[in-house]
Amino acid sequence: MIEILAAGLLTTVQDQGRPGFRHLGVAPGGAADGDSLGLANRLVDNPPEAAGIEFTLTGATLRVERDCAVALCGSIEADCDGVALPTWRA
Repeated sequence: MIEILAAGLLTTVQDQGRPGFRHLGVAPGGAADGDSLGLANRLVDNPPEAAGIEFTLTGATLRVERDCAVALCGSIEADCDGVALPTWRA
């Protein structure tokens, strides 16, 4: 379980959106960087349509309650207790 202790500005849960339904009045929506979300899902063995947490403008403070796989993809810097986390891998 991941607990969001402090959400940054425009921290949202996003998926790949709903392309192909605009004719029904549904905006495509989805992650701002769908390629990074897709790669992150592949890195942690999630299905391609799985949602992820998208950070925009500012970061957030999270607490991870148990072991889990996490992938940081896109233009992001993160740390765990002050130790920099690598990007583009699980």
